[in-house]
Amino acid sequence: MADEELFYLEMADGTETAFREVVTIAAEDYGKSYIVLAPVMATDQSDIALQAFVYDQTVDEGMFQPIETDEEWAMIEEVLATLKTDDTLA
Repeated sequence: MADEELFYLEMADGTETAFREVVTIAAEDYGKSYIVLAPVMATDQSDIALQAFVYDQTVDEGMFQPIETDEEWAMIEEVLATLKTDDTLA
């Protein structure tokens, strides 16, 4: 995983934290792409604070936008649940 791209996000306390991509989701129903990120330095794999965003790779500034609807969150949670339970996708 030495070639994986890291994303640095500023946290609420002003610190910068490195994240790695867990999954990118292209959702035709919403006409958007989404990205789910996990902190690189997570020590407890059972309680990782994942971050999810609308993901626009065509811009440098503002590529991560907030997810605004409950339906989008439900879709992301469904994808993550599928990835967690389906050994063939790992």
